[in-house]
Amino acid sequence: MTRQEANQIWTELLDYYAPGKQNEGLNAQGLGGVSLRGRELYAEFIQATGGLDLRAFVCPWPGKYEPAEFERLRALAASGGETGGGQLEYLPESHGLFLKLHYDDPPELGAFLGSLDLLVQAADHWDTDLVDLVFLAS
Repeated sequence: MTRQEANQIWTELLDYYAPGKQNEGLNAQGLGGVSLRGRELYAEFIQATGGLDLRAFVCPWPGKYEPAEFERLRALAASGGETGGGQLEYLPESHGLFLKLHYDDPPELGAFLGSLDLLVQAADHWDTDLVDLVFLAS
């Protein structure tokens, strides 16, 4: 995927959810962000591989990051915890937990929007139901 294709996908997403609002697309660093139904969503064009990562913010990491706690969350995801097709990810620079979708090729807009809806719903579920289970069990 080229940067131009990634920018077009992101622009179409923004135009769909905020029609008529001025839309700059991805910034010079290939990054973008938007709030979608109360959930933060981020886009990042990966220049080295030509891919597009989309991340739905789940929650800030509670307290000091512990790899064992993250592994328990990953195990929960692997055992059937709904991820909306995304991969669970901890980003140390933001101290946050995310669900991530990755695209190597430009997706069709309808399928793309449907995938994002599932990702946002799954992020809501992790935030309100699943994360606390792991941290309360610690």
